[in-house]
Amino acid sequence: MNEKENQKLEEKKRKVLEILNLWESREIGRVGNETRTREEKKLNMVEDDALEK
Repeated sequence: MNEKENQKLEEKKRKVLEILNLWESREIGRVGNETRTREEKKLNMVEDDALEK
């Protein structure tokens, strides 16, 4: 694999881990609606971004 492919894989891996971390924090730390809503918005943005690539 060349450097460009490696970078793309690393970026995808980072996004997947970010999504998993957001899901985990969403499940564990439901500290009121405001926090959950903010995390869900971020999660949706990250998921949409990951799906576009």
